[in-house]
Amino acid sequence: MSTIDYYFWLSSDWSFLGHERLHRLAAYHGASIRYLPVRHRELFAATGGQLLGDRSSQRQAYREAELRRWCDRLAFPLNMSPRHFPVDNEAALRVVTGAALNGFVATGKLIEAYMRAVWQEERNIADNDVVIEIASEAGLRPDQALRFLSDPTVIEELSKNVRSAERHGVFGAPSYVVNDTVFWGQDRLDFLAEHLLRLRG
Repeated sequence: MSTIDYYFWLSSDWSFLGHERLHRLAAYHGASIRYLPVRHRELFAATGGQLLGDRSSQRQAYREAELRRWCDRLAFPLNMSPRHFPVDNEAALRVVTGAALNGFVATGKLIEAYMRAVWQEERNIADNDVVIEIASEAGLRPDQALRFLSDPTVIEELSKNVRSAERHGVFGAPSYVVNDTVFWGQDRLDFLAEHLLRLRG
């Protein structure tokens, strides 16, 4: 069975666009998914990326145009200007990381819930109470979510994920890595599927 290393952050619109499709693809090809949330500021600092607000007006305009194209193609509802964006997603990243480390079976759904909160529901995932509320809705006990917010092991794991991303040549989200082969962007899911098919022989 192949394993897809899935690098993402929760405020990533492109990760949200590909999230459900990634899970359908993995199920179809019998692949497992390893969730590797990263702090985008750390990853950008290490790999030369720019925060959205620091990019040129041309790049920002093209991002929005491309988002609209993909949302139209996929019939995917997404708020282009959510109330809570940019948003500090550190607390939610910690909860997701803790959930993944502790084998929470609905980690994929939890990730989707945080992304949906930003891009569809106008909820503020920088607010710890909201973060815990969403975790509870996804089936994670509130006391577990609260513990993950300050767990040193969880915090260090997030930093490890950034270092892992660097080693594998990952510089943006979403990125999908299988056997050291990197596919960057939800628009590369077809290439990922073809790669998995080849591996199956």
